[in-house]
Amino acid sequence: MSHQEKQIIFDEYAKKQGFKDWEDVQTEYHLALMSDDELKLYIFAACDLVQAEQQRRIAEKVCPEEFELHNKTLKASIINPENIIS
Repeated sequence: MSHQEKQIIFDEYAKKQGFKDWEDVQTEYHLALMSDDELKLYIFAACDLVQAEQQRRIAEKVCPEEFELHNKTLKASIINPENIIS
């Protein structure tokens, strides 16, 4: 996954949180409009989305036919909730 693709995921996440893009999140932090803890929550949530997308892509490449047939089983085994950053 390219840096550009990761940036798109971060930007989309920021928009869903009411920001213009990820740079807007950083600007609010630098202007002291959000706390360290708030910024960490946004960072971790965006990183979780990047990780989920990376794992989804891995699952599709490992066994594309089975991925289509057994999407839920493979997704559950590869995208493990224990991997979520908290």
